Amino acid sequence: MIFIYRFLIGYVTIVFSGKNAEKLLNLFAKNNIKSWNMIYKNGYIKGSVDIASFKRIRTIKKDFNIKIHIKSKHGLPFIINKYKKRSGILAGAVLFFIILKVMSLFLWNIEVNGQKYVKAETVISECESLGIHKGMYIKNIDTKNTPQKLVLLNNKLAWASFNIEGSKLTVDISEIAKNSHGRNMPSNIKSNYDGIITKINASSGDVLVQIGDTVKKGDILISGVKESLSSTLFLRSSGEVYATTVEQYSSYKPFKERIYYSKPKIMERRIISLFNINVPLYFGKIGDIDVLRVKTSNLSINKEKLPVALIKTYYKEKTMRETEYKEKDIIEMLNKDIENKLNTEKYISVEQIDERKEIDSKGIKLIKTYKTERLVSYEEEITIDSIN
Repeated sequence: MIFIYRFLIGYVTIVFSGKNAEKLLNLFAKNNIKSWNMIYKNGYIKGSVDIASFKRIRTIKKDFNIKIHIKSKHGLPFIINKYKKRSGILAGAVLFFIILKVMSLFLWNIEVNGQKYVKAETVISECESLGIHKGMYIKNIDTKNTPQKLVLLNNKLAWASFNIEGSKLTVDISEIAKNSHGRNMPSNIKSNYDGIITKINASSGDVLVQIGDTVKKGDILISGVKESLSSTLFLRSSGEVYATTVEQYSSYKPFKERIYYSKPKIMERRIISLFNINVPLYFGKIGDIDVLRVKTSNLSINKEKLPVALIKTYYKEKTMRETEYKEKDIIEMLNKDIENKLNTEKYISVEQIDERKEIDSKGIKLIKTYKTERLVSYEEEITIDSIN
């Protein structure tokens, strides 16, 4: 605040010298002359005083045989004096900063932090349903009660808080641990694939299948519902069920293919974002690019961020070349692709039982069928809908 006050009234940085220079400093204190950053070095005293104090010094220095030199001028009065003949520029600059200040009183950006499974777009949409949206007056945001409403609205959130910084609202959230709820809730063990049961390891629940049984995706393997003559017992099922399954993998490759790759040179483009409106600072169109990183620098006054930012994007341009493959090379690439797909799954055993190729004028499709053994069970909570 002191700096702003000094900027508004104007001040000068002065250097004065003479035999009685130190006495002049004592006179400053007696006459309430405002000065700061006074430094004595090599017979010279350097410091700053406001305009009114400088005018008083000029009358006092005559009695002390002191030389005073103005090194620099600072503040709004000097700026106005410099541009007083160009009133249009000055008025435009003043109007610009007034508009920026007014616009900083409104919300122009909503950012979500702490999300892992919940999408940021979902949180922002839920905030909008609670009356929090871009363009609203910042002081109308209830940072105490609205986060609680957000948690009640989204049952995947454990906690939320709002933090306002300039014209940006940061929504900090903490999600409910994915497996923290329902640990003691009744559940069934179901099949995630079609297959023939090979092994059952059940530690709780009512086992409904036997080794050799054929099951379909969605069938209950171990039930969490136990019926008796007098009552029905609900419990959490626990166990693993394995089965043989038939899996089919395919891959396709054309004889001719356009391959895009990035050029080695790193390019930069700049955009000014003004109230969420992007103004490009470059000419022409930019084609396909590979974005490396984006740097955003916000304009701020007194540590208060304004809805104005310079966005720098660093990228590499992409170029294209056309490549033609032979049938032998394509078959090799297709086998490699199918092998990579197989390796992403956790099979206990894999046996290929069929293979066929579909060749046309454009390319080749390779189809392979495998007999596998794998874990097919997963746990699902018992709900009212599933009981009915």
